[in-house]
Amino acid sequence: MQVDIITKGELSGFVESEIFRQLTVLPLSTLRANYFINAPHIQPNEPLVVLVRDGVETLSFALFLPDITKHGQRFAWNSGWWVHPEKGKPYALLPLLKGIELWDEKVAFADLPERSSQILKALNRFVFLSMHDGLKLVLTPYLP
Repeated sequence: MQVDIITKGELSGFVESEIFRQLTVLPLSTLRANYFINAPHIQPNEPLVVLVRDGVETLSFALFLPDITKHGQRFAWNSGWWVHPEKGKPYALLPLLKGIELWDEKVAFADLPERSSQILKALNRFVFLSMHDGLKLVLTPYLP
């Protein structure tokens, strides 16, 4: 089992790698990777992908989208969390918790599915500030 932490600066090389092409489940599409690579607000050293794999078999992953508060504080949105339905259970929390650690626990969630919310609440490590119903749409196309 191997844990890969991919930053913006490493993302281009990762999506062009043999490992990426052979993974059983891709942690992100090349379209999303291009967005991350071209987004000017994302710093080169910021972690975007935490991938848990056994060779080329994807066991679990979590994705993080960097952002900045109106007060200038950097944080990340959790923008994806996947676990292999049969083989990933022992590694389910590993990429998410590693990403939260890498982001100094400054991670926000939006549109959290009920089961994911239950899992996170059961850990008793997080503060759930508020839940808002509604839609916020922000279009920022950083694609070439």
